[in-house]
Amino acid sequence: MLKSWAPLPKTVLVEVHKTPCLVRCPPGGWNEILVTSANERLEGARRPYVPRGGPLPPEAPTGLRADAWGGLDIGPAMVYRSQSVDGVLDVQGGASLAQERSRIVRERGPLEPGDATMTPATGRLRETCRFVVHAVAPYYSSHSTWTVQLERAYAAALDLSLSSSSSSSPSSAALP
Repeated sequence: MLKSWAPLPKTVLVEVHKTPCLVRCPPGGWNEILVTSANERLEGARRPYVPRGGPLPPEAPTGLRADAWGGLDIGPAMVYRSQSVDGVLDVQGGASLAQERSRIVRERGPLEPGDATMTPATGRLRETCRFVVHAVAPYYSSHSTWTVQLERAYAAALDLSLSSSSSSSPSSAALP
């Protein structure tokens, strides 16, 4: 065991599954909660491709239509939007999910690495989950305390998941 947290309630069962896509093919076909990584501004995958592991490059100047990375070959250090959980989440959740995330940032400001927040599932996400927990994981190389921030992000996501159960029994949650 690499790490342990405070004891979980005896009714919590932890299972490990392998799935081709956590969003489209969640373990068991449906989970009350889908936990996903997010950036600080909950922007989702707004760009056609991004650096693997971040951080995001600065926005292009207004009116500039070409991408600063250019070309069709994005290379091994980049991922297309459709290859990321955030990109699939954006497509499945639709405009309503984007509006929910924007509202949260307007009301409380950008989140910090280690924070988590929850939105209702919208669009086609409702076919596979009831809520989405957006956990802000740190960029691996951002600084030396990334492990503490990652632990905080998972702990915050689990706290939200366990506290949001719609019944007296613990909820099911799919985590990457």
